[in-house]
Amino acid sequence: MKRNIFIVLLILITVSCQSVPTRYFSDLPQSIDIILEKPVSRVNIDLIKAYELRKSTKHFSKKEISIKELSTILWSANGINRKDGKRTAPSPFGEELINLYVFSNTGIYLYDAKQNKLLFRSTKNAKKEIGAESGARGTKTASLVLLLTGDLSRIPDFINRDVKINTAHATAGTIGQNIYLIANALNLGTRFVGSLSEEGIRSCLALNKDEIPLYIMPLGHKK
Repeated sequence: MKRNIFIVLLILITVSCQSVPTRYFSDLPQSIDIILEKPVSRVNIDLIKAYELRKSTKHFSKKEISIKELSTILWSANGINRKDGKRTAPSPFGEELINLYVFSNTGIYLYDAKQNKLLFRSTKNAKKEIGAESGARGTKTASLVLLLTGDLSRIPDFINRDVKINTAHATAGTIGQNIYLIANALNLGTRFVGSLSEEGIRSCLALNKDEIPLYIMPLGHKK
């Protein structure tokens, strides 16, 4: 009996120690929603070190970012970190007004924090089309490009439109800093880019008039 228990335990340990295959966008079927993974539970640097590492990256290698790495970055950016559904970034007026899109070589996706999913939007590789030529270095070569938009329709109507826009920019800034810190903690690179092509973005995503493009953030392995 003891021998049988030992064998069962040995099998369980062996199975648990087997590495889970690393997933990349290029490995996944196109035109479907992507279920994200749980974010890493810890990184091997403290907060002060993360601030020391924080910097902008303009040059990226061709190496892909894994789904695990992306899952961790998106959760850190604006994921749910409490049982009451609240986020890692502020929610002005109690609303989630920032949308976070992921542009990959195989398509465009919208981050859904509640379901921990990427919702499929298009098979188009539009990374080259969303950044303005001046100042958008890295958007063409990075493994992924993140787009932050603000949906002003989620802010109460009695709020002045200029205040809505300023609120969206401020909220996007906090999300961008979250992305900077976790990306550099994972030894990845990113940068905050305000030089974007609103026309190109709107043609890719068919945004309504109340959803405004704010910033793009190329994301990849440092060259």
